[in-house]
Amino acid sequence: MSSGVLFGLSQGVLDVFVQAIDAARMDIEAARFDEAKRAALAKDLEGFIRSCVDMNIPHLLRLHRDSILKLIAANAPIDFSKSHRELRDAFAQGRIVLGGLVELTRLFQETGGSLKSVDDLEIAAKEVQQLDEVRQLEDSFFPDWSPLDPDALAEARRAFERGECLDLDDAFAQIKGVSREAWLQMVAKRNGKASE
Repeated sequence: MSSGVLFGLSQGVLDVFVQAIDAARMDIEAARFDEAKRAALAKDLEGFIRSCVDMNIPHLLRLHRDSILKLIAANAPIDFSKSHRELRDAFAQGRIVLGGLVELTRLFQETGGSLKSVDDLEIAAKEVQQLDEVRQLEDSFFPDWSPLDPDALAEARRAFERGECLDLDDAFAQIKGVSREAWLQMVAKRNGKASE
């Protein structure tokens, strides 16, 4: 699945949940002084929170991240800046949804409501755990991915066309700290073992 399709899917799902969280905030406020409304809202809220938690937002974001990494590994044409922006937006939406769930649980409890069939603390703990997972996942992925500067990319391509770039074999040899010939022998030896 392409990164753009997955982004659209995850963004669409998360947008729906953000809208539902906003509506639930208003419903909670409307039920503040009405016991019957609060009881009915508890059932709706339980189902909504459970569906959000069951959706497993960290997993959805991992799939999105992994699809981008697979495209990069396959040398597929990819707009790095757009992919970076889309993934950042998806993580932001994920944090908004999970933070909103924590807030809804707290707001409902403050109005005197309780979620009867589900332990409030268990739900809140799962929400916070998923929110922490999203933050950790985001922190592990983005520090080394700075947005690509189109001017720098154009200059790099011009330098490559002028022959001012290192050949990949030379670059890997330097990284490994060996000569080009030694590097090529290591690659040939490894490729020979891989084919056996």
